[in-house]
Parts: sequence; structure tokens; C-alpha cells
Amino acid sequence: MTVVCVPNCAFLSETSRMIAIYRSLEEIGVPALMATHGGTFEFVLRQEGIPYESLEPRVTEEESRQYVDSVVDPRNPILDTDKLEAHVRSEMGFFQQRGARAALTGFTLSAALSARGAGIPLVVTHLGSFVPPALERGMFAFAEYFDGPVSGVLPRAWVDGAAGWLFQRVRWQTPLFNAVADKLRIDPVRSTFDILMGDLTPVTDVPEILGIPEDEMEAWRPSDTRYLRPNARLKYVGAIFARLFGQVPEDVSDFLHTEKPKVFVSLSSSRPEYLGQVVATLADMDVRAVVAATVHERGLGESDNILVKGYLPSHRVMPMCNLAIIHGGQGSVQTAISAGIPLIGFPLQPEQNFNLRQVERHGGGCCLSLRSLKREKLRSAVDRVTRDESYRSAMIRLQAWQAARDGPFEVACAIRSLLRD
Repeated sequence: MTVVCVPNCAFLSETSRMIAIYRSLEEIGVPALMATHGGTFEFVLRQEGIPYESLEPRVTEEESRQYVDSVVDPRNPILDTDKLEAHVRSEMGFFQQRGARAALTGFTLSAALSARGAGIPLVVTHLGSFVPPALERGMFAFAEYFDGPVSGVLPRAWVDGAAGWLFQRVRWQTPLFNAVADKLRIDPVRSTFDILMGDLTPVTDVPEILGIPEDEMEAWRPSDTRYLRPNARLKYVGAIFARLFGQVPEDVSDFLHTEKPKVFVSLSSSRPEYLGQVVATLADMDVRAVVAATVHERGLGESDNILVKGYLPSHRVMPMCNLAIIHGGQGSVQTAISAGIPLIGFPLQPEQNFNLRQVERHGGGCCLSLRSLKREKLRSAVDRVTRDESYRSAMIRLQAWQAARDGPFEVACAIRSLLRD
């Protein structure tokens, strides 16, 4: 009953999630294979010693950037029609050749078609907590992401509820996917959300933080099957975040040996200008900031209170700091919770906005719009969060709730149960 894990290696978060679940599948004795079209963070699989198959066509650096842009604005096409068809054919062939009983993916969206074409269930982890029950309750985080003159006039609760209703019904990307589905005689997708969800979507959070009881989450069923497959199911599993290779470099440890407020900046799936604005702001403040720049190392400038590194193990560096500045992907948010440190986030897309708003609701940090990514607004937020101990206390409370569940292990167990049904 082989499970094929198909990470989208354009994203560090999706690559690390697949690694964690792959290891848990091995731990409970479920045969698993790792396969990817590649991307910026494919090297992480090699560094972690994970054997994997390379799927054709290979993702270029330009296409990796396209994936990031499609997250920032989901109307942007992830691939052209011919490339998407090639991805789907390649994955279907691999699933059939290897006798796959299920596919597990993190934002390899072509799997929405290839799993259907191969006749196997699809499990996805990339939605995190951004799932229909939350949207149906008006928890959709709108104001900071769509910050503008009109959104400031309308009542926030009304805007959030309307946006949540609408987001489940939009059909961005569906013409592209259904052109390929029609050609390959695969059941069509019904909406953007139908592309994003699987037959089983693990909710990688805990009820105490998200605020939706476990029995309600798992009893949810699609209310309108014009937009979602009728067999779509949800299951709470707990947090999944990166615990990857590497120790804290000596120069980072020495740099953070200070009484000044210590800030960890990780804006990996970002645009260089956003990271540059954050670095420029912190360079003028009485703090020490370590920047995990990944692919954005060049052109950030130099300062005595800024240390720029390429790759850093966030789960080891964050506990040494007083504040994390992130975009709000669930992996980064959950790493900050695990470290018990407050955060400030600038979301690039709705799911990140949603994650940050949950932490803000519990008092553990601030969710700011990209429009507010200006020196004085960021400066005041950093001062406030590093000086007010209530933010740290709130994150310690979230830390205890999150630590009560083992997300990768619970996903692996849920997949095993799915295969036995």
C-alpha cells in the first residue's frame, strides 16, 4: 500500500512537511516513496538524506518563482497548459508504475488531476487551517491582505464573511486545469478550492488555537458540491513545521549573545524588496537581527546589528530570539509558537493572513499589511512587541497547546486508516 509523497520544492515549508510525514510513515510501517519535479529547495531532500525520484518535466528557477507568484496572487497561472499536462501525465505514470495507493502532496497542484486520473485518493497538507469550516465562520483574514481605501470603510466582520464565502466559490486556475482534465478524460475540478483540497485534508493545527471543536471539524461535509468534491473530508492532526538539518553557526550564537532585543527574520518565499525594507528598518534600531535570507542573500547591505545568513535551522535559532518577523506561512508561525516567541507578520496571501490573525487573536503577535511595511510602522511594532511581556506570555500558552499533538505522526496514522478503508 505505497504512498507517494510529492513535495513542491519551490517552497521550503512544503518540502519540510513532506520530509516530516515521510519519516512518520516509515516509523509506522507504511511504505512511502518521495518524488518531485524539483525546485529551489530540492537540495533539502539531499541534505536530509531522503531518497527520492525526479519527475519530468523538471521545474526551472523561473517556474519556481511562478509558483511563489501564484501564491501571492492566485489568479497568476502556475504553469502553461502544455507544462501542466506534462506534469499530470508524468505523475499518473509514476503512480501507476509504483502501485501507489494514495498520493500525499504539499502544493504540487497538478496532483489534483493526476491522483484522480490514477484513481487513488489525494491527501494534501498545504491548506493548514485555511479550510471551509473556518471560512464559513467568517474567520477569513481579509483586512490586512486586501488593505485599501474601500476595505477600510466597510465593516470588518461583513467583509471577512463575504470574502470567505466568495473564496470558496472562485474559479481561478480552473479553465487551465479543466482543459487538461478534458484532454486526459479526468473528472474536472469544480473551483479553485477544489484544486487546493484533497479527498482528505489534514488540518495541521489544534482546536484550542484555531477555535473550532474537533468533532465539528471532522463532521464537516461540503454543503455545495458544485464547488467541492462530495467526498472531501477534514481531520485535525496537529502542527507540522520544519526541524531540518544543521546546527546554529558559531557566528550566529556569538552575535546573539547580547542584552539587546534579538530578532529573527525569515521571509524565504518572498520578494527581495520586502526583505530589503525589513532589513533597512532594523538596521536603524537598537536590536540585533539575524536574517535567514535563503535565495535573497545579495544586495541587503551591511550593518553592525544585522547578520545575514543563507540558510538557518529556524527551530534552533528562534528560541534564542525575542521576536520573529515572517510572512505568516503556517510552518513559520508554528515554529515561533514552538519557540514561545512573539511574531510580527506581513502576509503575501490569504492563508498567511489567516495564520497571523489567529496568533494576533490570542495576543501573541501582530499582523500588519504590506502597505504598512514602512520604517516607522514596523519600528513601532518591533518596539511594542519586544517591550510588552504579554505577547511572550500569550505565545507560551499557545506553545503548550501545540506541543500536545504530533502532527506528522497523526497524518501518517490518518493515511494508514484511509488505505485500510
